[in-house]
Amino acid sequence: MLEIRNLTHSFNKKNLYKNVNFAIRDGEILGLFGRSGVGKSTIAKFIMGLNSLDSGEILLDGKQVNLKNLKSKRAFYRQIQIVFQDSLSAVNPRLCVGEIIQEPLIYLSKMDKKQRHKEVCELLKKVNLSEEFYTKSPQELSGGELGRVCIARALAIKPRFVILDESLSSLDAYLAVEFLRLIKELKNQTSFLLISHDLRLLRLLCDRALELKNGEILQKDISELYQAC
Repeated sequence: MLEIRNLTHSFNKKNLYKNVNFAIRDGEILGLFGRSGVGKSTIAKFIMGLNSLDSGEILLDGKQVNLKNLKSKRAFYRQIQIVFQDSLSAVNPRLCVGEIIQEPLIYLSKMDKKQRHKEVCELLKKVNLSEEFYTKSPQELSGGELGRVCIARALAIKPRFVILDESLSSLDAYLAVEFLRLIKELKNQTSFLLISHDLRLLRLLCDRALELKNGEILQKDISELYQAC
């Protein structure tokens, strides 16, 4: 479904990536891990069009992604969403929780106000938050609660593919288990790229795993992660 082909990028005159290649299939949970600072999150930003590539291609269903105008961006973001690690900087502090989750529904769907409200309430339940959170501001929430709001926002448009960039690190053990169940339930309709340094999490969730090391992608068998843990 989604393919990263021959990605290269330099930072401060040093090569960050050397012809990075990998693909994510429909209905797959793919893990990406590596030491801090190797550029895992930067790859996510390249996929989402938030950073410009030195060279390489991002392909969706075999066609090169080109976010050249609003129409192409909307078509792309209907299918692909991301949940960042830093939830606080990823939301507009002037919006309430309901408005934050509604953002993709407003711009990427044809739902009316009543339909959006109903969908947001259902999403809040899905991420273990009560409807009382609808009118709360981000500043009133804990890091784990705001992280769940961001996950709900990413799922709102029912995308084909979601990038989770260290997004489960703010959750306590109980909620992390609940999200493992949720992600597995969604697997038939949504693919995931799970970026994490937690090998235990990857081995529980992922069908395949990749290691980013010295600017290159290394294929890892899930059984290898069990040995590493």
